[in-house]
Amino acid sequence: MTNTSLPFTNVGISQIGFYIPQSYVEINELANARGIIPEKLTNGLGLRKMAVCKECETVDVLIANALEDLWKNAAKEGDDLDAFFKSVDRIYLGTESAMDGAKPTATYALDALSKRYEFDASHLDLLDMTFACVGTVDALQNCIDYVRLNPGRRCVVVAADVAKYDLHSGGEYTQGAGAIACLIEDNPAFVDYASIIGVDTKADFDFYKPYLKYGKRELAEELSALLSLTDEAREKLNTWLNPTQSPNDGKGNEGATNGLGTIPGEYFPVLRKEPVYNGAYSNACYRDRMDSALGRFLENSGADLQNFDGWVFHLPFCYQGRKIAVNFWYDRIWKVNSGLQQTMPELGEAPQADTKEFGLWMKGLSKTGDYQNFVREKIEPGEWLSAELGNMYTASIFFSLMGFFAQSTSDKLDILQLGYGSGSKSKVMAARLLGTAKDREMLRRRFQHALDKRQKLSIDEYERIHASY
Repeated sequence: MTNTSLPFTNVGISQIGFYIPQSYVEINELANARGIIPEKLTNGLGLRKMAVCKECETVDVLIANALEDLWKNAAKEGDDLDAFFKSVDRIYLGTESAMDGAKPTATYALDALSKRYEFDASHLDLLDMTFACVGTVDALQNCIDYVRLNPGRRCVVVAADVAKYDLHSGGEYTQGAGAIACLIEDNPAFVDYASIIGVDTKADFDFYKPYLKYGKRELAEELSALLSLTDEAREKLNTWLNPTQSPNDGKGNEGATNGLGTIPGEYFPVLRKEPVYNGAYSNACYRDRMDSALGRFLENSGADLQNFDGWVFHLPFCYQGRKIAVNFWYDRIWKVNSGLQQTMPELGEAPQADTKEFGLWMKGLSKTGDYQNFVREKIEPGEWLSAELGNMYTASIFFSLMGFFAQSTSDKLDILQLGYGSGSKSKVMAARLLGTAKDREMLRRRFQHALDKRQKLSIDEYERIHASY
């Protein structure tokens, strides 16, 4: 089924490379360790396994591995890495796991890759784009526009993140990690994109990673009292915490600190990988931003929502998409389709919106055969990798898209791609899945091989890694 009114650009994804961490935790075991009924996570949220990065699998290494995998699968026969990169103009990275406040994480990844292979990347335009989980969708849109203006040129869009939450927190079981690199060019082999995009943005604080600062004077006072320090020792501590000289590593690098006692200023800056978040509020932001972005996309494109063969989502947890989609399905498909309404007389008339009764009614609607059939046909194929890997922040929607592609049985499907980033923004796009049966089978085997070769971690080993990563 296709939306003939959509202006597809003939620019999109021709091949992908990816990397998933080599270790995982069984969700059943994590649930038991945390005193949670396992079925609440498996049957309720769709979780199966959670990817865990070991200390050597930093985000730059994830990106480098995904780029290496892209080269091995997309390059012409005999092309080394240098030849492959000569055909690429830019590498744009979407991530919220940045390694530096100024230097792009993409440059760290190229450095990691250069330690394995000799190649010249000096011509590449490198850039990080950050808007929580939707940053790579921004990078994709930007690179599609570049190729449209420069036919015959190529870009690489990379999504890479490590989702980390505090141990014993409500977000712990939704952790995950992964990286995916997409080759963007005209006459794409895998995915073509339409030019019309629906956007909705609002300055929410549903999930964020604030820069924190802790006063040195207060720290010194607390330590002095805790350790019963003498006045002389207290003064030494204050002097150590407040250096009078600019930090310098002795090699010409000014500003290079070496221990707490070399950090200048009145405060210690701290940036934690673990976010500050409000789960219920974030779900509401996710739903509201997507609803408005979807409305704008449909208004601007004139597309018929019922003509899409699949819906792929950013998935903070595996079943998030299907849980939220019932709202859109109800408003834009069920309410305008008298045939669907007649098949569900047991539900009765819908109560007033935004009431507790309406919420219960919608829960009943989500359990009907019609909606479950919709989920099974149009959402479930995109959930496969999320169930195995967990939340990958920016990479989640791209693994969802390519998981759907790998499992599809048709060579032309129109997919609705619904991205979301906390803070908050949604972007809705139309993607047309192309490719041959051989393309899909090869990708499916690549994914399955990567999943099968992982090693299972005990909960104790996982907690040790979590504390050190």
